[in-house]
Order: sequence, then structure tokens, then C-alpha cells
Amino acid sequence: MSEQKQDQGRDVAPELAALEAEAESIEGDYIGGDSGQDQEPEGPAFTTADILEPLLRISFGLVATRKGKHWELSGPESKEAAQAYGAVIDHYFPDVTGGPVVSALLVTGAILGPRVAQDKAIQARAKQEAAKRERKAEQGNGVERGADDAPAGHEPAE
Repeated sequence: MSEQKQDQGRDVAPELAALEAEAESIEGDYIGGDSGQDQEPEGPAFTTADILEPLLRISFGLVATRKGKHWELSGPESKEAAQAYGAVIDHYFPDVTGGPVVSALLVTGAILGPRVAQDKAIQARAKQEAAKRERKAEQGNGVERGADDAPAGHEPAE
């Protein structure tokens, strides 16, 4: 007799069958024995549009830091664009699937993108403030004078 069905002189087949039935009710399928090759692989947990949407928002957000807020995508805009581009990518590349690499890239992009955009915005504001201070300093030193700013008694030449 086999070890699996007999344990210390007693038949364990009924106990094994009961455990298998319990496991199947919990898991849905018998865990042991079958390698699972007959089962269909699970589809991706996310669609191509799901991948593209944050990438589009990040990309347009980066452009917005340089060109202005009007370049930012709204939620509906990013969703519609992602679905449209996702359909094109799925059409031309149907066998490409995501996986952990794509997930890691998305998470990294979602973390880095807003920070890079914020850095660009901070740098742009600092440049604007420095230029503004420089203009004020030049005006205070009399470097930049218009025709109306001429000292009293001196008429501007025409």
C-alpha cells in the first residue's frame, strides 16, 4: 500500500478526500496534482488605457510647468485620450502584456513626475522673482529712466 493512503496501519483516503473537498471549496479548484497548465492564464490586472492615463497626465503636467496651466489635462481629458491611444496600441500590439515591470514604471512615474514638475515650477518662480528684484534695483539706481523721469529743469531731447 502507498504511504499516501496508509498511515501507521490505517487508511487515510477518506481524510484526504475530505481535505481535498474542503480545499476545493475554499480555492475553487483542486490544488494538488494538476500543474495548472490546462487553465487559462489570468488577464492583466490593468488595461493599456490604465497604463497610459497617468503617463499622459504626467507628460502634460511637465509641459504645463513651462508653457502654462492650460496644458494640464483634466480627468476626463486624460481618460478619453488614454482610452483612444490604448485602443490603437492594443490594435497594433495585441500580444504585449504589462506585468511587474510596467507596474514599477508606472509607480515610479507617478512618484517622480509631480516632483519633477514641482521642481520646474519652483525654478521658474525663482527666476521670475530674481528678474523682478533686478528690475527694481535698476530702477532704484536710476539706470532705467523714461522721458517723464528726467530731472527737473532738463527737458528731454527730441
